Amino acid sequence: MIRIFRKEFIIGIVGVAVCLCADAFSDVVVLLMEITPTAILWAHQKIIFQALSDDVILFAAPIFATVPFSGAFVEDVKSGYTKQVLPRTTVKDYVIRNEMTCAVSGFLTIVFGLLIGAAIITLAITPIETFSSVPVESVFVKIIGRIGLYGLAGALWAMVGMLCSTITMNSYMAYASPFILYYVLIILQERYARDYFMLNPQNYLTLEGKWPFGGWSAAITMLVLLIAVMLGFQLNLL
Repeated sequence: MIRIFRKEFIIGIVGVAVCLCADAFSDVVVLLMEITPTAILWAHQKIIFQALSDDVILFAAPIFATVPFSGAFVEDVKSGYTKQVLPRTTVKDYVIRNEMTCAVSGFLTIVFGLLIGAAIITLAITPIETFSSVPVESVFVKIIGRIGLYGLAGALWAMVGMLCSTITMNSYMAYASPFILYYVLIILQERYARDYFMLNPQNYLTLEGKWPFGGWSAAITMLVLLIAVMLGFQLNLL
């Protein structure tokens, strides 16, 4: 598990944070460029929540989730590292440890990146926020829930990348295949299957469509898909 924390992990986190800030950039600049910069209470939360549904982070998430560990298994096999490890453990334990590390790395990369990006936006906007007599609703809980969904999506796409790379024995497929599949599913749903909103992976993050239990429905569905991909990874190797 300690292998998660490689330079690729830092690159993924920074990339996610930059993408979230890019989505919020125009809103932040508009507020800060006013003659007397002011914003209503919790304005930073609304900007963060809106940024979580914008295009840059939605398309970047499946890419950066794969960066830390999705190609590691194939790289280990080709470098001979696997031959050194297997005498000290069983094949099953080694496979399970790798897929758990991959899923956790995808989850943490997205979550840490979003938290850092959200912190930067908060630091930029909070100093100019002012109290008013008009009640303003906080969306903090919604933000945390949305970040959790992004984390699950990160774990899922990281595992999809690892599965595809082991099937083809090509480490580059670990990084390319999740984004290709992600984009193809979006095109299929938006052009040919508009009534089947669950085909579109972005809807699991923006919660567009009729989710019976809201975010919980999306989270449970992604968790089931993650387990299915992990089982597929095991069946491919054991």
